[in-house]
Amino acid sequence: MAIPVKVIELLFQTMALSSVDNLVFYDHPGNLALGTEIGCQEIRSLIQLQLQKTKNQISPEIA
Repeated sequence: MAIPVKVIELLFQTMALSSVDNLVFYDHPGNLALGTEIGCQEIRSLIQLQLQKTKNQISPEIA
């Protein structure tokens, strides 16, 4: 059974679980025929890359 969940909440919760191997994202709730499966290791790598990009863009003047 699929339920709608905010993506950011899903990412933070599932990345902490070592037992999760893949996530399946659906563009349209209820249409279980069309989903995109992404491996958690790929998601971790993409999050790390985005954090590195963001780190370089933060101004040193932020308190």
